[in-house]
Amino acid sequence: MYKQSVARTPRPTTTTRLTLYQLGRAGERFSVGGGPVDLGVQSRPLRFGRRENDCTDVEQQVDDPWMSTQHARIVEGPQGGRLFVEDLGSRNGVLVNGARVERAPLLHGDVVEMGRTFWVFVEDRSGEPLLSSPAEFGALVTWHPRFGRQLTQLAARAATAEHVLVAGPAGSGKGFVARTLHQMSQREGRLVALDCRAHGPRDVALELFGAGTSPGRLTHAARGTLLLENVEHLPGPLQARLADGLRRREHPHSRVVATVGGAVDALVNAGSLSRGLFAALGALTVETPALEDRLCDLGILLDEFMARARGAVAIDREVCRVLFCYRFAQNVRGFARVIEAASSLAVDDDRRRKGGMIEVMHLPFCIAGVDALRALLAQANLLAGEVDVGLTGKHPRPASSAGEPAPQQPSPSAEAATFSTTMRTKADQQLPPKAPEPRQRGTVGVGLEAPLPLDPPPPVDVEALNAALRAARGNVSAAARLLGRPRAKLTRWLRDLNLDPLSFR
Repeated sequence: MYKQSVARTPRPTTTTRLTLYQLGRAGERFSVGGGPVDLGVQSRPLRFGRRENDCTDVEQQVDDPWMSTQHARIVEGPQGGRLFVEDLGSRNGVLVNGARVERAPLLHGDVVEMGRTFWVFVEDRSGEPLLSSPAEFGALVTWHPRFGRQLTQLAARAATAEHVLVAGPAGSGKGFVARTLHQMSQREGRLVALDCRAHGPRDVALELFGAGTSPGRLTHAARGTLLLENVEHLPGPLQARLADGLRRREHPHSRVVATVGGAVDALVNAGSLSRGLFAALGALTVETPALEDRLCDLGILLDEFMARARGAVAIDREVCRVLFCYRFAQNVRGFARVIEAASSLAVDDDRRRKGGMIEVMHLPFCIAGVDALRALLAQANLLAGEVDVGLTGKHPRPASSAGEPAPQQPSPSAEAATFSTTMRTKADQQLPPKAPEPRQRGTVGVGLEAPLPLDPPPPVDVEALNAALRAARGNVSAAARLLGRPRAKLTRWLRDLNLDPLSFR
């Protein structure tokens, strides 16, 4: 059950910055959230509500019509230490990690839902200042303070010939950073890659340095970039030879970008990465954090992966709950693969013109668990014109609409609780079975919201797009703000029009 994988370990609050990141709003189009809310500098109580022109008594106004004008607030606990979130009698409720709450303590990694807007509570002890806007490095965007600062430094030195070391756990995006660096460097040569873990000592030496009249990849990368993946698996003598060659500038026109799978200090202390090679490569080091340390970027990543997949344009909010609460062992790579697979399974909807909605049944069983199976059975039964309550675990109910009360949270037992049972209303448990209506195209399964009709998308104004990109100097997020469009929309336009934002820098 995915709720068990939510990080609920309290962290010391004496030197910890408490931040609430807005991940985004689910619906017909997933909308990426805004900037972070630094709870350490905000007054108490801190109230959240729907944005209204005449509302002045709410500190955090959110563009979410499903929120109440006085929806929730953040308050301090009895001893003034841990923070609590309280429901202010909102019509659609407050959920923490998928459970309806009236008042609940906030722990690191908690996913808070107000209306259709998702937030994540982060306790950060890095001491890095919060970013006023997301850092951008090519197509890579992050709110993570330390990672964002390193990417900003890397962007400023992208056009140099400095060697770079990229460190981080498997699946955290090290190769993506390296390839983006090569694109932004605008080097004349090509990107040449070599995985040091995939070859034996003799073969990797021949591949890297060459032999006789056969040049190695260091030579092939002249005026370009040599990407050495998993360089810590390079044998010690070859690490020393590579470090010596880099110090002597034997290949002055080749830039080396090396990746290591872990923390640099730990690898150096363990002897996996020689100090000489680290000294030759580590003048510019970037650490890609694990996904569990990039909770602030979950909304940005979800939006980016959906834009790349091209299979779905909408996402059900129950799917957002599952994805934002789940901890992916394969980090960003695992997250991307799940979205890619789910998008390909999303059924096209004529009202959306193209693409479909990602629903719980499109997620892997290992992530959504029983809920994915129940949703799939519910849809199959509705399509067949009958409902087996024993299989689905609930009776059919009309989909909720804006302004209606949110489902009332029952108190399931710890042994039998699942996400679907926690979201089942008391009314669901008391209503007698009734004959369901045949499922119409464009509706969703039992217990899931029916999507609202969507207006046809406006045509792309290529001149306005080019002007915005020139004004923003290729910054996609800034151009999106100038046009008043979501960043994912601009990403799709750029891809469809085959435009490179780097050409506007």
